[in-house]
Amino acid sequence: MRTSLFSGLFTAAVLAAASPSAAETVPPVEFNPNATPFLQLLWARLGDIHGEVGAVESAEFSSDGHYIVSGGKYDNSLVVWRTLDGTVVWRRELDDEIERAGFSPDGEFVVSAGEDESLRLWRTADGEPVASIPLDAAVDGMAFSPDGATLVTGKEGGRVQAWSFPDMRLERSIQLDGTINSVAFTRDGSLIALAGHPHHVWVLNAGDLSVVRRLEGVPDAAAISVRIADDKGLVAAGQVGGHVSVWELASGKLVSRFNHTGHKVEAVSWTPDGNYLLAAGHDEHIRVVRSADLGMENVPVAHLSPPAGRTEYLEFAPNGSALVSAHEDGTVRLWLWKSGDLDINIKHHYALKERQRAAAEARRRERAEQGVDSR
Repeated sequence: MRTSLFSGLFTAAVLAAASPSAAETVPPVEFNPNATPFLQLLWARLGDIHGEVGAVESAEFSSDGHYIVSGGKYDNSLVVWRTLDGTVVWRRELDDEIERAGFSPDGEFVVSAGEDESLRLWRTADGEPVASIPLDAAVDGMAFSPDGATLVTGKEGGRVQAWSFPDMRLERSIQLDGTINSVAFTRDGSLIALAGHPHHVWVLNAGDLSVVRRLEGVPDAAAISVRIADDKGLVAAGQVGGHVSVWELASGKLVSRFNHTGHKVEAVSWTPDGNYLLAAGHDEHIRVVRSADLGMENVPVAHLSPPAGRTEYLEFAPNGSALVSAHEDGTVRLWLWKSGDLDINIKHHYALKERQRAAAEARRRERAEQGVDSR
């Protein structure tokens, strides 16, 4: 009965996501570059039951932002959480460390990958296993194409593979040097960025996996995480030793390079609008920098989060309202992203009222044309 109920709720959530929500119909307000953004912790949950001696390797949102999936390093647990309150929807224990876990864009499946040298598919509604594809090496990086038709994985050893989804047929592959730690698509699905050993970021053509360009990171510092800011045309990578590098995606030109901590940067993430870049790792804090400051010689920190322990993974909700982080102390944390603009709510109010006024006027005109008495 419980499974049936959740299945219905989840299906409803997916169907609701397919049509415009109230939030999506509110026009965006103008970005305020002078505001000071900050992260407010909403909840923290134990994703790896071992706690301080455990670790959560990844945590990602569903495409509607209603759910989060995480993968544990030491208890090998795959967990789906409800974003609203951190409730566990279901939990499964695997045979080995989970390096990456994510939702298919349509929300129907969870995919997990890691040290057990396999790709596993699970039904999102109830956590039932759907398929298991054996591999010849562990997977460290993984990402879906925006249309959900392709899953790209990066292995230890440098093999990049593109799988058709959900039937999981291997369509194409390419061999790169080193280990592929992170995979990211552009919003239009045309390009793929990959980060790995020894210190490179590769940009591939998503159609045939050919190398478009290779971006040079700091020598002898493995690239751990890569993310793309589509609206800014930028790609950022976090590296060992505390380095963060940012390039122009189209030209490969280095835009900025900074190091705030000297400690390994495990995760980078852009806000969906590309106005801010976040970086975290073997330091106690998540650091926020403004994209507008990236050309400066010494890139300032716009916000320093409260201490959160060593961070393994960062991802923003699709609508930019929240950030999920995974940590070496076994926790998954949800943060409210606040722009720092104290007037942002009233700006949304005025924008919504204007949209409602315009819609009401359009309805009146339509009724008048139809000869309907509107009172």
